[in-house]
Amino acid sequence: MTWQRARIEELTRRFLIPEDSADPKELKRRRLVASASELFAHHGYRKTSIDDIARGARVAKGTVYLYFESKADLLLHALVAEKTAHMGVFLELLDGPLDARERLRGFLRLSFTLIHQMPLTSRVTQPDMEIAQVLEELDPGFVATLEAGQRATYRSFLEPFAAEQGWSEADLVDRAATLVSVLYLAAPIGDQGLRVGLSIARHAELMADALVDGFAGPLRSAPIEQG
Repeated sequence: MTWQRARIEELTRRFLIPEDSADPKELKRRRLVASASELFAHHGYRKTSIDDIARGARVAKGTVYLYFESKADLLLHALVAEKTAHMGVFLELLDGPLDARERLRGFLRLSFTLIHQMPLTSRVTQPDMEIAQVLEELDPGFVATLEAGQRATYRSFLEPFAAEQGWSEADLVDRAATLVSVLYLAAPIGDQGLRVGLSIARHAELMADALVDGFAGPLRSAPIEQG
């Protein structure tokens, strides 16, 4: 697998918020990220102001800009901090003795389960979040790097099946992209499970079981020519 523990840690290290830090600056940064995360999750990006975030963190408005370039920059840090808090379980999955199929199954199960424990990440995937506005404020190159990292993560879970099933490079890329799109629907899919009487954990387990054979199985048709 190309997406190893060291690579994940490298990309997330700059966003880690030390839990045991006694540094006043780190403590203040942590409060700002926590305040922003809660407000963005409950009120949305557009309706949350820098004043609101500063007030929630118990600091002056000007202090926010000592740590973050903009509200969009703060959102990015809040998102990555939320994901980083759950990164340990994914690292255990990568380091574990599971074969490729069971690792993919575990990755899907965790993804469907944890999205319900990450309210900000969940909200970002819904239509009421002004994603276009946020992306316009961020450096396009940085956004492209983040998106490439996401695709690489999903691709790494599918790579072991490429040779086994005779996938072309295009097949692998397409399946990774499809996996990304499915996981963006994780929260609403989970809500449907609750409506039919399944727990989040049980629904995640069944969804993972249903998807693994589809993502890891043999090709059933030739790719459709694009545009």
